[in-house]
Amino acid sequence: MFCQERFREEQMKQAQARYEARPEIKKIREHQKAARKAADRVKTRFLKPLKPMKHAIAKPAAAIDKLGRYHSEPLQRPKGARGRIKLEAARKYGVDINDADRCWRLARRMLARMRAESVL
Repeated sequence: MFCQERFREEQMKQAQARYEARPEIKKIREHQKAARKAADRVKTRFLKPLKPMKHAIAKPAAAIDKLGRYHSEPLQRPKGARGRIKLEAARKYGVDINDADRCWRLARRMLARMRAESVL
C-alpha cells in the first residue's frame, strides 16, 4: 500500500500546514514561544530542583499545555499529489505509471471490500 500511505502522508501534511497558517494558531505559537522562554529563564535561575522553581515554572508550563493541545484539521484531497505518488511508485518498483495507478486502484477496492466485510 505504498501509494495509499504516501497519499495519506501528503494529506496530513497539507492539513497541518492549513492549521498552522490560521492567525489564531500563529498567536498561540508566539505565546508558547514566550512561555518556553520564560520557563527556560526560570530554569537557569535555579540550579537545584527546589520548591520555588516548581512554582515559577508552573504558570508558563500550564500555558504551554493549554495552548499546545492538538487540533485536527479536516482532511482534503491533496492537489496534484496523486500524479507525484504514481510517478514515485513507478520509479520505486520499476513499472509503468499506468500499472502503478491500476495497482493502487485495485488495492483501494480490496481495502473497501475488506472493510465492508468487517475484516479490517
